[in-house]
Amino acid sequence: MILIMASAVLCSCDTGTAVSVSTGTSFVSPVETEVAQPTAAPPTPTPYIPIISPDKIGIYIPSEDGTSSRKYITEFKSERVAKKDIDCFEVFATDLPVVKGNSFKNMWKSLWDNFDEKTGSKIGFMLDFQLADGTVVSETILKPSDASGFYDFLEVYIYDDINQDGGWYTHLDDEDITEQTIMSSIKLTSGKRIDEVGDIKPSAFIYNDDDNFDKNGKYIGMVISTVVIY
Repeated sequence: MILIMASAVLCSCDTGTAVSVSTGTSFVSPVETEVAQPTAAPPTPTPYIPIISPDKIGIYIPSEDGTSSRKYITEFKSERVAKKDIDCFEVFATDLPVVKGNSFKNMWKSLWDNFDEKTGSKIGFMLDFQLADGTVVSETILKPSDASGFYDFLEVYIYDDINQDGGWYTHLDDEDITEQTIMSSIKLTSGKRIDEVGDIKPSAFIYNDDDNFDKNGKYIGMVISTVVIY
């Protein structure tokens, strides 16, 4: 609080003498200033993680033990020769180091059928690599034609090894894809410009709905396995 003492000077008409007159005391209350409170930061949104079954997946190649078993891999070394196969990579609903059984089809079904609530779940692939000129290729493959844009560099062939009668069969085309199709393996073949391709990263994933992908069509689920091919 501020105390102000005020006085006035009066002039006498008769004598012309100045007389000081006190006018009293005045009190002025201070102005209260409202302090701005900090604005709380908006809550961080929880990332959406889709629930997918089966919830395990791995990429495999045949073991070297002469049996029908398959071994889980995350790295692979292959000589690259134009128009020659790099290898065929098989997909199972597990991440065990080794899968054993008497046939690919029986091994695959025994693992897939272990999971409940798998109706509508499918296997898809992604392929990532960089060219010598710095161009980055990153493609989601849900049907064979999705991999046609870089054929001169890398040829991609997709197979359904499950819906077969035991005879000879070839890779899938778009017109072969139905609700029952299972894209269980992917074969990579060196294109005529393979010498311009750096490390190749094929991935296999399981999805069950469009919401398993972001607005750019990239997989956002957690059921995914990747191999680096040197």
